[in-house]
Formats: sequence, C-alpha cells, structure tokens
Amino acid sequence: MANDTAPAQWDGRPENPDVDGWHWLKDDVREHPTPVVWNAELGGWVSGPLYSPQAVLDLGFQYLGPCLTPSEHHQRTQAASAAAWLAARDACAATIDKSLTVYEMCRFIRALPPPADVMAALAEAVRREVEREREACISIINETEFPPDGCELEHAACAEFAEAIESSIRARSTEGGA
Repeated sequence: MANDTAPAQWDGRPENPDVDGWHWLKDDVREHPTPVVWNAELGGWVSGPLYSPQAVLDLGFQYLGPCLTPSEHHQRTQAASAAAWLAARDACAATIDKSLTVYEMCRFIRALPPPADVMAALAEAVRREVEREREACISIINETEFPPDGCELEHAACAEFAEAIESSIRARSTEGGA
C-alpha cells in the first residue's frame, strides 16, 4: 500500500488523477492514515471542503496509495500468494535431485500448499513431466537391440510388441491422457 516515492516528490495528486476514488493520505498530526476521496472532475481532494493538490502538500500530507475494495485486496493477495508459491516450488524443484520421480518431488513440495489459481500451472508442469516420461519410455523401446543368437523369430515378435507399445504411448500422448 505504501508508495516508495518521497513526499517531496509527490505532486499532490493520486496515481490515476483522471479517475475518482478513495486514497490513503497521512500527515504528521494524525496517528493513522486517513481515507480521502479524489474528485477527478474538480481536480482536488474532497474532505468536507475541496482541497487542491498544492493545499494538500502545504498541509504536509503524504500519499500512501489507493484504498482497495475487498475484491481488489483479495486479487492482489491471491496474486502475491500464487507468485510466492510458484517461486518456492521452482526453487525446491531446482535443488531436488533430478533422479527423483514426479511422486517423490510432489512429496517434497506438499509442504507448500498451492493457492487455487496456481493449480493450472501445476497441472501443466505435471503434464510436461508425464510427456517427458513417455518420451523416455519410447526411447528405451527404440534403443533395444537384440543380439544375433538364433532367436530371430522371438526378437521379431518382441520388436512388433515394442512397436505396439510405442504406438499406444504416442496415441495416449496425442489424446492428452495421463
């Protein structure tokens, strides 16, 4: 809520002077900030009488920021919570041994419960990991070579079976199945 701009640099107008709205102002006399309405059409602060931006500066007021509605406050809190959770998850994932499975990584991250609006990002991360695992399975199937040991018929059957498995994995991947 606090503005990082020094009081001397403030021109006496709110962040969006073309929009009416409530804002927090603070002076040296009052212990707590005061909500004051800005009237864009009149170009001044309404607190009983109309105060010009210069008059507010002359009275020693500092601009702290807009008064948020409960909905705006909730949105900002949720956005900050989601950003913090994603940063913590990414930091955790970066330090976890890459040989861990998705399940094991989720166990480590479970201590950081995600906010509801982060679930889509988490679902996408899981989808990418599942796709990576599918590709790894296909790679193993394709890299399997059979030695010439007189069992060529069995090897051919195994190769056909491996191709069927690969096709099934690829089909699930294109269908979006997990």
